Amino acid sequence: MKAGENVQMAWSAFRQMDRCAQLILIGSLLLALLSAYMIIWVGGRDDGTAPATSRVYEPLDSIARFRSDRESVRAVEIEQLNRLIEDHSAGQDIRDQAREKLLQLTGWMEQEATVEGVLRAEGYLDPLVTVHADSVNVLVRLGTLTQADAAKILSLAARETGQSGGNVKVIPVPKS
Repeated sequence: MKAGENVQMAWSAFRQMDRCAQLILIGSLLLALLSAYMIIWVGGRDDGTAPATSRVYEPLDSIARFRSDRESVRAVEIEQLNRLIEDHSAGQDIRDQAREKLLQLTGWMEQEATVEGVLRAEGYLDPLVTVHADSVNVLVRLGTLTQADAAKILSLAARETGQSGGNVKVIPVPKS
């Protein structure tokens, strides 16, 4: 069988497909060509290595992602509380409650920063602390959490936040 006969058979088979299958096949072909173009002309170098500024998405580790999420949520909370405080159409009780919540939130943020700073000074890598009304979470990057580490972290967190030891949870995060 010659190449020309193969092309004719393929064209005949293509024409016999339903319209949806034809569109999917054409779309797949276009995506494959676009991918090849991007690999060859945009993303690679002459020696075949990837460029130094690769655009491959690398997800953040769990502590960095948690820290980023915490900061985003806190920014929204603070913005909403400030709007309530400044909204003169809101009742005085609501504005007072917003002020109290904002003070509480900033107090928790200060406690978090203090505990994180002391943990870093004690040699713990990349600690993350969250403080709430009845709980404290302490994430620390450790290979294994020893009883001595847990006791030291628990004591520090309880002392700095005023929470009882039963409200403090120490969470080891594996080293990357």
